[in-house]
Amino acid sequence: MTLRDTLQQAQITAMKDRDADRVSVLRMLMGAIKNAEIAAGVTSLDDVATLAVVKREVKQVSDSLVEFGKAGRDDLVQKAQYELGVLEAYLPAQLSDIELDTIISEVIAASGATSPKDIGNVMGPVMLRVNGQADGSRVRERVMQKLS
Repeated sequence: MTLRDTLQQAQITAMKDRDADRVSVLRMLMGAIKNAEIAAGVTSLDDVATLAVVKREVKQVSDSLVEFGKAGRDDLVQKAQYELGVLEAYLPAQLSDIELDTIISEVIAASGATSPKDIGNVMGPVMLRVNGQADGSRVRERVMQKLS
């Protein structure tokens, strides 16, 4: 069963459960996936492309959450937190800090990076190895700590 099928099944289940908030989030996500399919000119995206759409939606909701917090809109903050919770359930499990630090240390040792100037030589290989299991800003922060 593909990720897209899983999302469609979750949407149907939410409709049967009359969970309007969850249905709304899943419809938004399915709409974004459909738009990506149209843009790519395909009838159905593969799991990698579907996951990229889910990640993009998570980032968008996360950014909105920050802005709503700055504006003092607690009602919208709660809604965005709920949306984030629903969307993150469809992302792969995130690497722990220890696992991420291990990967970063291995890449630093292999590349010979010694200062923050070398961050570009480290970030690319690290991001390839984490393969979506860690946020880029989190990886960058950990790399900077190791290189400082």
